[in-house]
Amino acid sequence: MIGSFRHNLARLFQLGGRSSPAQFWPYMIVMILLQILATAIPASWWFSQTFANMQRFAAEHPDQATVTQGPGSYSVEIDGYHPELMGGMQEFAIGAGIIVILFLLLTGAAMIRRLHDSNRSGWWLLPTLVTLGIGLAGTPLLVTSPSSAGEPPLFLFGLLLLNNLVYLGSLLVMLLLLVADGTPGKNRYGDRTPG
Repeated sequence: MIGSFRHNLARLFQLGGRSSPAQFWPYMIVMILLQILATAIPASWWFSQTFANMQRFAAEHPDQATVTQGPGSYSVEIDGYHPELMGGMQEFAIGAGIIVILFLLLTGAAMIRRLHDSNRSGWWLLPTLVTLGIGLAGTPLLVTSPSSAGEPPLFLFGLLLLNNLVYLGSLLVMLLLLVADGTPGKNRYGDRTPG
């Protein structure tokens, strides 16, 4: 494990060369777990803000809200479309975007070197990155941009749904490429780096 971290941190911005599965996967798994934990921080803040807004709205407008309480459960159902209750979406998106960019800076070169190990170009990452960027940029717009009828913009919702399906497909392809066996011996990206 320590060798994997030493290998990847020493080559943090080195896009050339190759990385074996043993050099790549311990580092990548820890980075993925750290990214999930780091993303949970702005997500939990945003969910708590949204729920507090919903509770406040329910208290101020009891005719437009249904509050249900039971042993171990509490729910608030709001009638109509009220995007103002989803305040903080921009801040959440910015926080999540910063975490994703940091994750990509810490793992991007490692993923490219892993692709090189199976004699593939780093350009294979592009569809995943583009669809991820579209999803991060488009989701706040979905919440903050009602249509002329005051409803959520269904066309934008459909586009983001399609984008996310393409993203998940490209993520699956990327995972399959990253677990693929490396090319034995030398390939067009050179020999595997020892260590």
